[in-house]
Amino acid sequence: MLLALVVCCWLPLASSLRPAVLSVPLERLGSASHASSVWRQLRRGEDPSSVNVPMVAGLAAPLGEVLRPMDVVELRDGTLAYASKLWDGATIETVVIPPPKTTGRSRPRSAVRARCFSTSTDGVTDRCLSTDEILAQVFLACRETLARGLPAVGACELERAGPGVVAAARCLLDSRRFNFKAEKVTVSTFDAFDAVLRTNATLAWNLDDKDGESESSESSKTLLLSLRDRLGCLLGGKGGSRRVVIQRGVVAGVTDSEAIALAEFLGPIGGRIQKIELIPDAERPPLPRAVHAFQARLRDRGFRTAVRKQSRAVVVVDNKTVVESAVAAPSYYTMRPVGRVEGPLKARVDAPRQA
Repeated sequence: MLLALVVCCWLPLASSLRPAVLSVPLERLGSASHASSVWRQLRRGEDPSSVNVPMVAGLAAPLGEVLRPMDVVELRDGTLAYASKLWDGATIETVVIPPPKTTGRSRPRSAVRARCFSTSTDGVTDRCLSTDEILAQVFLACRETLARGLPAVGACELERAGPGVVAAARCLLDSRRFNFKAEKVTVSTFDAFDAVLRTNATLAWNLDDKDGESESSESSKTLLLSLRDRLGCLLGGKGGSRRVVIQRGVVAGVTDSEAIALAEFLGPIGGRIQKIELIPDAERPPLPRAVHAFQARLRDRGFRTAVRKQSRAVVVVDNKTVVESAVAAPSYYTMRPVGRVEGPLKARVDAPRQA
């Protein structure tokens, strides 16, 4: 009886530890032509490990065992927020962003923002995700864009770098796998510069203190200064030609003096910065004219800027709100809780309009 109980408790864990095909080394998939065929299926959103493809079915766990989509919220602008459960019951959100409609000859691509950590309902980070769990979110985006007739996924942002990010970014950039362009893969982090620089992805330094301290506190200022100097040293060495983006949250009441202080703070590494991305807080959104003035002060000092469009929504799974933790770290999310959205797939809510 006791042995049976131990086996039953161990089975889900054993399944989770079996690698999915996304992280299986190419040489283990057989010949080069067979490996190429397997990855063509994956880029089309098909899971070869679930249909008994030779050398895959017994080698890798089906992706459904790694990540199981539960619900989706579709905003008026076409943005999709998927709530998925991991093997251990943790819930994560993956955001798929269709490109704006254009009339030019270029072929626009969709983008995906994938989580690199899971959070509990009180907003506390539970654990970092594995490489399979990160890549499974990109696979989900590839499958859903194809099923919905949207442009294929061609850009990816991995939010808050963790141990599984390096292998995931390399897989995304590998020409034999996802084959994303280097400038289309961004890894966002607060302090894990070394890990990101081991890949060829764009480094996005998110200035929001992950420990929740006020930016004006002395300890926070000291920490940011030390991180800036460390990043400068790394970029001066092995990362001399790397693409670097700065991400900074802006809230109601933001002032020009804050923009000037930000420019002065970034001055020592200013020549390495590709752009500064401003992320409006959805709980306390700044006035558009304040954001424009903030951008103007940065542009006057030689920085390129961009503003991330924000949408607000909540995904509910099993009668439980699962995007509650967005309030805890607002700059890392695009979906914000403004009310419960329940019901079948394709539940639609309105995105807020910017005045």
